[in-house]
Amino acid sequence: MLKEQILNGRFKEVISVFDDKGLNDIEEELYRIAYETESMQVYYFVLYLIAFGETSYKHKIASLLLSQPLCFINGAYFASFYHAKKALELEESKETLEYMLFFNTIPDKPLCDNDAKVIAKKIVEVDNDNKVARHILECSSR
Repeated sequence: MLKEQILNGRFKEVISVFDDKGLNDIEEELYRIAYETESMQVYYFVLYLIAFGETSYKHKIASLLLSQPLCFINGAYFASFYHAKKALELEESKETLEYMLFFNTIPDKPLCDNDAKVIAKKIVEVDNDNKVARHILECSSR
């Protein structure tokens, strides 16, 4: 039912159903639908939700949709990076900082090496043993 409603653009119906569940409860379903159908409608649904109130969590979902199940779409990584930056801007967390480093490892590389180094330093401040952040810092010092 959720899949059908999203793919047919009946977003208001979806919201009336998941109001009781909450976004957390349908997040995994959104990813599953995107993987199965490779449809941008799932991403458009999340944009629809963002239009009613921006949150770090909604931007994170949008970013993950574009960087994983919909990554084959031209420009998806750059749009995903935009949403990751918005998520970080709205609520800085170690998890989001770590996710940002992903954008320095992909071929499109929307996150430049200098910005990756700044983010890695922030991560090490709160988690000195973070292997990914330490690796970024070691590579940048060579």
